[in-house]
This record gives sequence, structure tokens and C-alpha cells, in this order.
Amino acid sequence: MKIYFFLVLGSISAFACAQINPNKAAVIAAMMAGVESNIKLLSGDYDLLVNEAGAKVLQSNLEALGPIKYTDDEIEFANRIMKEYGHGIEANGLHGEIKSIRNNETRSGGWIN
Repeated sequence: MKIYFFLVLGSISAFACAQINPNKAAVIAAMMAGVESNIKLLSGDYDLLVNEAGAKVLQSNLEALGPIKYTDDEIEFANRIMKEYGHGIEANGLHGEIKSIRNNETRSGGWIN
């Protein structure tokens, strides 16, 4: 479960997300505030709820269109962006091939490539 925090330390503020057990987060927060904690789950939702039928339709449309063909200018532009903002990502152009969908049941039952 992801817990989202908004932190304020003097004039510095930040938004953060951490993968943490909510019970532990509540206990830690209560200890810091000098109070007791009590957790009651009212509702929940999926981080990712996959539309399998939509994914299959989109995949068949992509396969019917075929791979994307990029111009040399588009590839050069993409490489410049990757070099400037890629944070160490190798600038190796654009890949327009259509990849197949993998049904990955071990990862939340979703369709993840």
C-alpha cells in the first residue's frame, strides 16, 4: 500500500509517497504526536484496475496499423531530450515496433508489459 505524505519543515515543504504498512505508519505518527492510533478501513480501491477487453482491442488496432516509422528529425529530437533529461538513460532513438500483451497474473492479476 502506498501512503502519501505532505511534509512541512519550517519554510520547506514536500510531497512524498512511500511504500509502507499503514498500521506501522499510524503507530509511528501517533508516537511522534504523543497520542494513540486507531485504524478503521472504510473503503479501498485498486492502484491499477486493468481493462482487459479494452487492452485487446487497442492491441489489435496497433497490430493492424503496424510499427511506427519515425523520421530522422524525430529520432534526433528524441535523442537530444534523452541526453538532456534522461538522467543517465542511453539515448538510442525511438522504437516503433508493436509489442505483444503479456498476461501477467503474478502482478495484481493485471496486464503489465
